[in-house]
Amino acid sequence: MCMCMYVICKYVCIYLYVCMYVCTYVCMHGFMQACMYVCMYACMQPCMYACMYVCIYICNMYEYMYACVVYILHVAYLLLVHYIYIYIYIYICVYIYLYV
Repeated sequence: MCMCMYVICKYVCIYLYVCMYVCTYVCMHGFMQACMYVCMYACMQPCMYACMYVCIYICNMYEYMYACVVYILHVAYLLLVHYIYIYIYIYICVYIYLYV
């Protein structure tokens, strides 16, 4: 079950990253160029925000973000525990080597 959730979260994160990257690229290049020709600089920011809002909706960011955050926190927790164990092991080894 844990492995299943790990794989699901991993692929959700990859999907979300790719989707948002593609959308950001489209927004920055496509919509910005269109806005520049239509109504110049004054329109650029509203167009960009509108585009990103649509992209977030398309990517289902609100639905998948929880799984992505849980995955990232889980990995961070495992790394933290791993480094704490390594630190304790090194400390014990040095203590034994120096004082015993």
